[in-house]
Amino acid sequence: MPRYPGVSGGRRRNPAAALWAIPLVLIVGVLALLVVTLGGGAAPANQQADQEQRAAAAAKAAEACAAAAGSAAPSSGAPAAAAGPVDKALVTAQGVELDDAQITTAHTIVGEGTAQGVSVRAVASALLAGFVASKLDPNGADGLFGLGPPGQRLSVKAASTDYFAALRRDRRVDNAAVALADVTATAVGGSTQAAVLRPFSPWALNLAGYLITGRSAVVVNAGKTECAPVDAAPATTGGGTSGVWDPGFIIADDVFYNGKAMTEQQVRAWIAKMGASCQHPECLPKLLRDVDPQPADKYCTATQGGNGLDAAAIIYRVSAACGVNPQVMLVTLEKESSGVTAGTRRIEQWDAAWGWHCPDTGPGGTANCDPAYGGFFNQAYGMAKQWRRYAVDPGKYHYRAGQTATILWNVEQSGCGGAPVKIRNTATAALYDYTPYQPNAAALAALPGDGVGDQCSAYGNRNFFFMFTKWFGPTGGPQAPPAAVVGGTGTQIPLPARSPVKGTVQAPNANAAIVIRAALSQLGLPYVWAGGDASGPTIGDNETGDIGFDCSGLMIYSYAKIGVQLTHYSGAQAQSGPQRPFADAKPGDLLFWGLGNIHHVAMYLGVFNGAPYMVEAAQRKTPVRVSPVRVGKSDWNGVTVTPGGAANPTGGAS
Repeated sequence: MPRYPGVSGGRRRNPAAALWAIPLVLIVGVLALLVVTLGGGAAPANQQADQEQRAAAAAKAAEACAAAAGSAAPSSGAPAAAAGPVDKALVTAQGVELDDAQITTAHTIVGEGTAQGVSVRAVASALLAGFVASKLDPNGADGLFGLGPPGQRLSVKAASTDYFAALRRDRRVDNAAVALADVTATAVGGSTQAAVLRPFSPWALNLAGYLITGRSAVVVNAGKTECAPVDAAPATTGGGTSGVWDPGFIIADDVFYNGKAMTEQQVRAWIAKMGASCQHPECLPKLLRDVDPQPADKYCTATQGGNGLDAAAIIYRVSAACGVNPQVMLVTLEKESSGVTAGTRRIEQWDAAWGWHCPDTGPGGTANCDPAYGGFFNQAYGMAKQWRRYAVDPGKYHYRAGQTATILWNVEQSGCGGAPVKIRNTATAALYDYTPYQPNAAALAALPGDGVGDQCSAYGNRNFFFMFTKWFGPTGGPQAPPAAVVGGTGTQIPLPARSPVKGTVQAPNANAAIVIRAALSQLGLPYVWAGGDASGPTIGDNETGDIGFDCSGLMIYSYAKIGVQLTHYSGAQAQSGPQRPFADAKPGDLLFWGLGNIHHVAMYLGVFNGAPYMVEAAQRKTPVRVSPVRVGKSDWNGVTVTPGGAANPTGGAS
């Protein structure tokens, strides 16, 4: 099974994209292995060396995860600094306690980084320098970043602007091969040594990721620091519906295994179009082969042979016999050997046309092809049958639908590691069984340019996805149901037809009306754990591939409409504004359940027929709905919050 990639030809692999994800409540103690403390006496030299070594290893792990986050700028363009309060669990997990003033400074640094479009790693460097130099105090003796001169006080915004400019001149900040502490030490002109910065690097990377995305970068699993699962809160609706990469759902099963997606003539026309510039007799449009018939077996029906069959006839016949989309066969041929678009060709170049029986077991992880399986027809038929084997006998292979598995960025010999991915369907599992690598942030960011990432980049599955999308359209991911129709104008909002109670919501102001309309427009969508973000419903973390919301995801989406960023955790949302008693609730405010640990949030709509009502994403198998406020439940919290509120007078909903 091949593991190749390059945009056309080259043989590098795939590193993963993904947004850091997992509700923050699950990440308390994420970097507990560091146990960085601000006070206490000096440790013995050997203990210090051991702590620094462990800190460096943890920083490397956190940086690998941070690399997947890409640019700091949110897709909506909303400033990250508008985020609500930071969950103190994150900023104390390493013994580092930030007070409100320090958190405000951190938000301002992140906001300036967002405005300048710098990377997550650059923001982490600024947080690292600011914390070690001044404890994030812009009035420190040598300024926020320790850059002086003494007595000069720059605002946080101005100091951050200067710091990011220094990073740009260095040009190493986004090179994962250079430690964050080393980059930061250079940026501050040597005023702070890398050894002093290094223990705080993982903390800075995690805090940067949280302030930008509302999520942490890493989790601890069986004592090992790992990237948080990339599927817990994907940034897009996945599955290629919008041409955006989702490592857990690369292509839908009904697309991948549609053996009738093209007729033989359509395959022939496509080959002629894509290979028009090639005039060699071994080029794909001109290739002819004598083919023996193949008997039926448990994977494929019988295949008719013939003399002088062209490539289109061969590809069409093996695809139809094995129930594999001919488009999949064409894209795989191109990503493995540039076989569709090559400008010249020799007969021996077809010996590994589809990379079948070419495992990465050669020196340094290079391809090691078995000549017994060479030749155009052998490769075509073998590839089609292999795709079918993955579907018929999944238990015989490493990756399976419904499984969360660590997918490497590159060959194991590279030492680049990988990140966990929840594989949602059979076709995606098949792609990973054949090419067991995912693209990293550098590989994804390299498109549509030269396509070349960094030393840990692999491209096979990346190229398959983007090539299929470019050539044949969406890969068939799940799509959300249509939004509910919400009528009315201004602050008068009639409850939609999907509501069990009729009436008109009286919003207290225009912002509240926007928030309420956004939430009501999602009535009927499935409940999906970890589903929903500022852009709308997402796949989240579920077995079915449904698109939808969980309780806090619905609030994130609704409040994003007025520029208020919320964390994907109901407990944090309960801290997103001043808490008031339920008796003071206004439509658009948030309500909470959980007396010790908050576990549910909903949006208040008002009183109808003498009873208070809300809109919520309640639980699995229950769609987004309008329902009575459950004030009688034993876990009813009894408080209400207006996110943004007094802390953000231009963004609150009341």
